Amino acid sequence: MEEMNKRFLMLLLIAPLICIGQKDSLITFSEVVKVDSVNQNELFNRARLWVNDNFRSGKDVSQIIDKESGTITGNGVFKERFYLYQMIKTKFTGIFSFDFKIFVKDGKYKYVFTSIKHIGFEENNTNESLGYLTSSEVCPVSFPLFSKNKMNQTWASAKMAATINVEKQIGTLKMAMSKVTESTNF
Repeated sequence: MEEMNKRFLMLLLIAPLICIGQKDSLITFSEVVKVDSVNQNELFNRARLWVNDNFRSGKDVSQIIDKESGTITGNGVFKERFYLYQMIKTKFTGIFSFDFKIFVKDGKYKYVFTSIKHIGFEENNTNESLGYLTSSEVCPVSFPLFSKNKMNQTWASAKMAATINVEKQIGTLKMAMSKVTESTNF
């Protein structure tokens, strides 16, 4: 009997830790990248040029630039096609917003893309949104006439499309951060 009480007590102590570990989290992409022999100022200029090249429209990005601390933060919008699973599988263009941060120091930089949120569809003016993309396999919302299974398939498709887009952006950032910027001196 005493052994059973010990096991029960152990289970009570461990259960909260298991529940904490199962919490859904926002999908986030982050990495520290080393760039040998490049100072903070040069890395900052490269990051700023990447932002300017990739977010040409004021609608696509808002940003805060702090050269002294080597930080660029902003939020952007992108469109990516993905499947909606209702009666049939149909491709629509989803509109996503996201936050990004780039931190630069001598010889390295760190990027963070997070708070990726599906905010709607280009093809219609409904308020249907999947919300923030998380690690959950279960879609947190429902659309009229969609079964839970179809919503979960749509959720997975949206997450895959957003992941592909963000990974492309990360690829262009890495290329930009490895290129020498042209001098503005005459």
